[in-house]
Amino acid sequence: MHAVMLLSAVLFSCYGGFYGLQKLSAAEKTLSTVGDERQWSAKSSAWKDEKKNQPGPQHRRLHLITGNWDSKVMIWANDPGAAPLEFTGSTTREWVLGGRFMEERHVEHEANEIVYESVSYIGYNRQYGLFEYFRMSSESTGIFVERGRYNPATNSITTRGSFNDPATGFTVHIRTEIKIFGPDDHSRVVYQTEEDGREYKRVEITYTRKQQE
Repeated sequence: MHAVMLLSAVLFSCYGGFYGLQKLSAAEKTLSTVGDERQWSAKSSAWKDEKKNQPGPQHRRLHLITGNWDSKVMIWANDPGAAPLEFTGSTTREWVLGGRFMEERHVEHEANEIVYESVSYIGYNRQYGLFEYFRMSSESTGIFVERGRYNPATNSITTRGSFNDPATGFTVHIRTEIKIFGPDDHSRVVYQTEEDGREYKRVEITYTRKQQE
């Protein structure tokens, strides 16, 4: 029953294989041959700027969500009008690789049993000017990828990704908003676009910083 409920959630459901990545613009494509500057494209010159290989202002923005968090998870099934499924969980985030990436470990519980686990990496790619989010979970052998930007109008980080639903063959599009309310609380809301073009809220997670004992 746990598996059925969780498979209804996009954020916590990954179908086998690797998820489709969003198309990158020409400026966002990686270099074909690393180590031979003569074969680098003109757009690759940014790699020579060592400052862009170091953490920057957007990493400091992400620093607000490091630490240990209690999480409340709400998942809506295919009927947006129905009551959501609810879970409790815990999330831990810490910097790795010299503060370039944030490692996130998330666990969800129901009746004191672990029903879902994930390991994610979040960072800001200064070469492309994009936030990047990579997630692996206990429900798939694939990796889900989202990329996006900070929106000052809503004070949120908005990322987008997509995957193929093997049951329907339809490409499901995901939009995620991470909104930071203060040093001790933030949220992640996931919206899903159906085949008919309708977008609705699929998952909402609220995080509250754990109190030090």
